[in-house]
Amino acid sequence: MTDRKLFGTNTLIDDFLQRLTKIETVGGGWSTKYLDNETGRYWLKYTVDDRGFFQNLMLISPPPTTDELIELAFTSEYPDEVSAAARRLCIEEQTDKKEFRQKLTDRLNEVNLSRLEQRGKERIKIIIQASEITDGVNKRDIVGKHFTEIQKDADFFKTVSDNARRILRSL
Repeated sequence: MTDRKLFGTNTLIDDFLQRLTKIETVGGGWSTKYLDNETGRYWLKYTVDDRGFFQNLMLISPPPTTDELIELAFTSEYPDEVSAAARRLCIEEQTDKKEFRQKLTDRLNEVNLSRLEQRGKERIKIIIQASEITDGVNKRDIVGKHFTEIQKDADFFKTVSDNARRILRSL
């Protein structure tokens, strides 16, 4: 039994798959559903194409909410789960338009960076990089919006990006 909600490395995924039963392949082979007979929980293994670099991720079903993903990123004892949770935030923003940047930024700003040990600093670095919040490009829809609304969204993404870059520099 595992307390994990996500896996982010091929080796760990392959090891975990040994105890699961394959249910079905979906998305032309990009995703596979599994059943953990021990717990009755379902898992989804999926491949992410990140600009030509393919990455396998695995998450429990039902998937964690945005708040749960942020909590996992800040509290998981597993570095690959930290990375997978932050990456999942970015994926859900792209695919489902789920907002996460303000909540993640607020949580990052609560951290006293000067008191962090090296492991904590690495966690923050992983969260920022995997969630791609240093990317200041407006990810919100612009169709049907007035220019001032679009500018406000663009300013938000730039502010989040600048804040994330500042945090990385201070690490």
